[in-house]
Amino acid sequence: MSSATRLSPRTIRLAAYAVIPGVAVLACIWLFAGSTSETTNDAYVTADFTLVAPRVAGQLSEVLVEDNQQVKAGQLLVRIDDRDFRAALMSAEADVAAARASVANYEAEIARQPALVDQARATLRADDATLEFARANAARYRNLSETGAGTTQEQQHAASALAEELAQQARNRAALVATVQNLDVLKTQRDKAAGALAHAEAAFEQAKLNLSYTEIHAPIDGKVGRRSARVGAFVTTGAPLLALVPLSHAYIV
Repeated sequence: MSSATRLSPRTIRLAAYAVIPGVAVLACIWLFAGSTSETTNDAYVTADFTLVAPRVAGQLSEVLVEDNQQVKAGQLLVRIDDRDFRAALMSAEADVAAARASVANYEAEIARQPALVDQARATLRADDATLEFARANAARYRNLSETGAGTTQEQQHAASALAEELAQQARNRAALVATVQNLDVLKTQRDKAAGALAHAEAAFEQAKLNLSYTEIHAPIDGKVGRRSARVGAFVTTGAPLLALVPLSHAYIV
C-alpha cells in the first residue's frame, strides 16, 4: 500500500459536483460583462480642431483666453497692437480725399471748357472785324501815298497796324485750337485721376480690413488648446496662436 492517501471514487465525485457550479458562475459573469463593455489597448478619443492664426503681423497687446477655456464662436481671443494699423488707415483716408479733390478739379475744368471755347470763338469774330478795318485803312493810306495825298509815314503806320492785327488773329486762332484740344487732355487727366482714386479707395478698404484683423475672434465653439500666444510677443501672418477643439464633435478611434 502507498504512503499517499487514496481517495475513494465517491469522494472524487462529490468534489467535482462542488467545483463545477463555481466555474459556471465565473464564466457567466465574464460573458455578460463582455457583452456590455469593450476593452482595447490602443483606442483613444480625438476631435478635429481648428488652428487660429493672425492675418496680419504685429505685437500682441492682449490675450484674453487660457488653455482649456471653453469659448463661443465670435468671442474675442487675441488683440494685436493696432496703432500702426490706425495710422495706416488715416494715411489711406487722406490719400482718398486728395484723389477725390483731384478728380473734382478736373471735372470743374472740363465743365469750364465749353465757355472758354465760346469765348475764344467770340474773340476771333471780333478779330475779323478789327482786321477788316485794318486792311481797309492800310489800303487807303497806300493809295493816298501813291497819289501824293498821304505821307509814307502814315502808310507805314497803317501797314504795321494791319500786320499786328493779323498776328493777333493768328494767336487767338491758336488759342481756340488749344482750348478745344485741352478738353481732350483734361478728360484724359480726369480718367487718370479717377484711376488713382479707385486705387486709393482700394488701399483704404484694405487698411480697414487690416485694422479689423488686429482683433482675432473664435471661428467656432470649442475649447482652447495649444496656446502659444503671449502678451508682448511678435506674431507673423499665418503662424498659429492656438487651437480650438469642438468637443461636441469628439469621437473614438
